[in-house]
Amino acid sequence: MRIAFQKLLDRAFHTAASDNASAALETARRKLEAEHHAGAAVFEMVVPGRVDLSWFTSMLRRLVVHCESTGARLPGCAGVLVAFHHGDRLYCVRAEEVVRFGCEALRLTPAQMVTMAGTGAEDSTIRH
Repeated sequence: MRIAFQKLLDRAFHTAASDNASAALETARRKLEAEHHAGAAVFEMVVPGRVDLSWFTSMLRRLVVHCESTGARLPGCAGVLVAFHHGDRLYCVRAEEVVRFGCEALRLTPAQMVTMAGTGAEDSTIRH
């Protein structure tokens, strides 16, 4: 199964050149804090040259564990920003958008994602 990852990156609310990542992350974090009137957490991921199902599901599991363990429950993941380092660009996407995209791509509900992430298993096979 192929993941149309660029479609997720297209949902970014803030992008910047990688050489300016620190300042860009701070700007994006402030935007998210202003929306939620609370602190924002940044979840950073380096995107491989080719995104496959294994990498994508692994990334989603880690994101879901992060959100659930910090109280930013799915599907909203309030106050969590995912920063994707891809090539020479930084893409800042609301975690809610990443979860929504993941649910659509993998045909899962947010509750199923939580169950998948909560198993502690490292098997990345998803059966449809």
